[in-house]
Amino acid sequence: MPASQPTIEEFERKINDENLGFYQKIEIERFSEFAKIIGLETGVDIDEIYEIIKKDKVLVEIGAGYGRAIQALLKKGFKERVYAVERVNHLVNYMRHLFVEQENVKLILKDVKYLKLPEKADTILWVWSGILELSLKEQEEALLQLKEQLKPHGKIIIETPYQDVKFIGKKSTDNYIRFETDWGKIEAYLSTFQDIKLMSEKVCFNKLEKKLYKTNKDLTRVFYILS
Repeated sequence: MPASQPTIEEFERKINDENLGFYQKIEIERFSEFAKIIGLETGVDIDEIYEIIKKDKVLVEIGAGYGRAIQALLKKGFKERVYAVERVNHLVNYMRHLFVEQENVKLILKDVKYLKLPEKADTILWVWSGILELSLKEQEEALLQLKEQLKPHGKIIIETPYQDVKFIGKKSTDNYIRFETDWGKIEAYLSTFQDIKLMSEKVCFNKLEKKLYKTNKDLTRVFYILS
């Protein structure tokens, strides 16, 4: 049976700001451990989509964290401009040292909800479940704002777990995920394909593609490509 549509109250919920404390306290080593647990530490997600972004001139990553995906891009030989957008100070400072010799990597300390890019982007990447950190309403608002910052034929690539989560967090029947640790907790919303489809139509994207892949831990995850 198809998933039931969220109620007005569920749709209007805002959870993004409530999750900020989790990332302000997380250590880089622990962040890296999570990537290993789900099999993303080697950049397999970037490997899967590199062919469709390798010719881009301006690439943006939302929620760059400790720079995992950007490191993968650089290893693939990407030399054009990359904007790493991250809202947590200590993560941006870490990347500042990590990419000190990479003139093509530009760091932006900003929450996606308030982001204004210096230039239009060919592709905006939102990988490693980053969009889940927003409630459904916040996701739609963010997609609308990001679309306005794309070039005419630009695209947004979203990556999330496929249908369920394993190892990190527990999903309830309302598609919300809850994850608690010693230093904080996260609440997230796992968008369904139908959620993404409806949002892409509201925001007036012309095309939506779905691409499944497996991580190094044999977890099935999904890309949604909005163009």
